[in-house]
Amino acid sequence: MVFIQNYKGHIQLRVKQIRVANANEVTDISDFVEKAPVKKEDMVEKITQYIFEMRNPNIQRLT
Repeated sequence: MVFIQNYKGHIQLRVKQIRVANANEVTDISDFVEKAPVKKEDMVEKITQYIFEMRNPNIQRLT
């Protein structure tokens, strides 16, 4: 059971009751977990590109 109420001038969500979801209720965990707006593969590719563009070989080796 959830209530939305005003407390000291601020809207708050108040959870009165909670239960474990059934397996058929949760279809995709990403609905609840924040993720980057870019695909993982694209980010890894971009980071790798930046590493290879580093001019200082000592810093490049650290990565």
